[in-house]
Amino acid sequence: MDWRNECEMFDRTADYYDRYRPGYPPEIIGRITEIIPQNGNDHARLLEIGAGSGKATELFLPYDVSIDCIEPGENLVRKGRARFAAYPQIRYIAGRFEDVPLPANAYDVVFSAQSFVCCIWRGSKGQGNDRETEQTKGSN
Repeated sequence: MDWRNECEMFDRTADYYDRYRPGYPPEIIGRITEIIPQNGNDHARLLEIGAGSGKATELFLPYDVSIDCIEPGENLVRKGRARFAAYPQIRYIAGRFEDVPLPANAYDVVFSAQSFVCCIWRGSKGQGNDRETEQTKGSN
């Protein structure tokens, strides 16, 4: 199986994906917001890996959070940017999680709804790169 091709198919069918892909139960987002640290900032900073067109992202709109959404698919990035154009607290970053430079300790919560399967992790059967972030350092 060509894992990269499998993961890129979502971007090739971005309109279909956005229209027919089921959303996420609000309870999941509620659980994430329960663990956001009360750090005294104006709002919590979240990093969403593999945001797609924003199916999970949109559930955070009622909360006082800002979200950086990393998404490798150009078509899905366009859809996400259009969907959240009126929300300056949501920013789409085009690229793969493994390749996007991220500042250390910038986020209160890092999450992925269902896209971790498409990430290349250090030591993953010799595939991909050897990126090791502060978030994954020392994990297997």
